[in-house]
Amino acid sequence: EVYSELDADAIDFMGELLDAPDLTDLPPLEDEPPEVATSVAAQVSAPREVLRPDEFVACFDSVDRPRAALAVSVRPTAQGTLVVTRIGPSGLVEERNRGAKLEEQILIGDEILDVNGRKGDLHAMRSALLEAKTWVLTVRKGDRFEMTIPRTSGKSFGLRLTCQDLGVRIAGILPEGEAAQYNEQHSLGSGRRLATGQVIIAANGVRSESLKIFEKMKSAEGQLRIVVRRTARRSHRSVEEE
Repeated sequence: EVYSELDADAIDFMGELLDAPDLTDLPPLEDEPPEVATSVAAQVSAPREVLRPDEFVACFDSVDRPRAALAVSVRPTAQGTLVVTRIGPSGLVEERNRGAKLEEQILIGDEILDVNGRKGDLHAMRSALLEAKTWVLTVRKGDRFEMTIPRTSGKSFGLRLTCQDLGVRIAGILPEGEAAQYNEQHSLGSGRRLATGQVIIAANGVRSESLKIFEKMKSAEGQLRIVVRRTARRSHRSVEEE
């Protein structure tokens, strides 16, 4: 499954609201010289711009794995970045996620700011994602945290959820559910309470796309471990609500 290509909905959405050219009509980039893989890999140790606390660099290499791909879907933004909307379960991004700490995992809703030194040019960034064999990505992850909620058979989780393209949004918290009970056990200043408007971006290790996260939450037994983004990114469509 290779999801690097920007889907038609993303292109149409951007063109309609921003009056931007259709990226699919742009000419391809000129072929890069053979030494490009070496030069891209060298960026890892080269001086870089100072990163914000919510940014990190992720490196990938498929030179010796010709069938390997990032397997990630992205959507353009007005700020010249690419937002991750889906992560393939067998791609390089998910492979890296399984061994990375939470702060350096690439999850849906994260913004890709830079691809192999290309920044602000959506066509160049898209082409690099699709055509390169080695990638150095600068990613902005936003403010997120992980929490575990025990699940009791027959008891309601107590969340009203809306499944959107950039995560599962918390639309409401019911007073008698397990989520409300979890909140009662954590002080307001702990920074680990659930709240309306937050977005769930992973559940029990599932982080590929919103609908699968939503389904995993509904079927979880014993305990539910979720990753929550405190501030929702702009989402473009709602596909399901509970």
